[in-house]
Amino acid sequence: MNKLAIAFSFITLVLLGADFFYSNEQDIKNGRSKASTEFYNPVVISKTPLAIEKHWLDLQKQAELARTEKLAAKNNNGEPKIDKTKLLTVGDNSYQLLGIFVSENTPFILVKPLEPSNTKQAGNSSSSGIIKLLKGQELTPGIVLTQLTSNKIVLQGENETFEFKLFERSNHENQ
Repeated sequence: MNKLAIAFSFITLVLLGADFFYSNEQDIKNGRSKASTEFYNPVVISKTPLAIEKHWLDLQKQAELARTEKLAAKNNNGEPKIDKTKLLTVGDNSYQLLGIFVSENTPFILVKPLEPSNTKQAGNSSSSGIIKLLKGQELTPGIVLTQLTSNKIVLQGENETFEFKLFERSNHENQ
C-alpha cells in the first residue's frame, strides 16, 4: 500500500513539474517573461473633500459643539461648583472647608477663601490661597480657632462665637 502511494505521488510530481518546465521553455523561446513590463501610476486623490466627507465633518463639528455646551452648562459657565455644606461663613467672609487633618498629634484645618481678597489672612496661607489653621491661630483679624474636634469647629470672635457642626444629622423632609 505504501509503494502504491509513493508511486502516485511520484507520478503527480512528474506531471506538475513537466508542465512547469515545459511552459517555462515556451516562454523563453517566445521571448516572454513572467515579470510585468508595464508600470501603472497610482491614482491621484483629490485634495478637496467629497460631499460625504463634508457632511461627516459638519456632523463632527455639531457633536463637538453640543459636547462643549453640555460641559459648560454642567460646570455652570466654567465656574467651579462649591459644596454649600462645606462652607464656613464668618462675618462677611466665606471659606470652603477642605478638611480636618492631624500632623504630629496636632489637628489643623485647611480652608480656602471664596473671594480672592481674603487670601491675605493670618495663618499659614499658600500661594494658592489655601490657609492652614492650627488651634489658637487667627483666621481673620479678631477671629481665632478655639476648638477643633472631628465633628465640630469653633471660631471665637470679639463678641461672637461661630460654631460649625460637621456631621449634623438632618431628615431632609420638606417642612
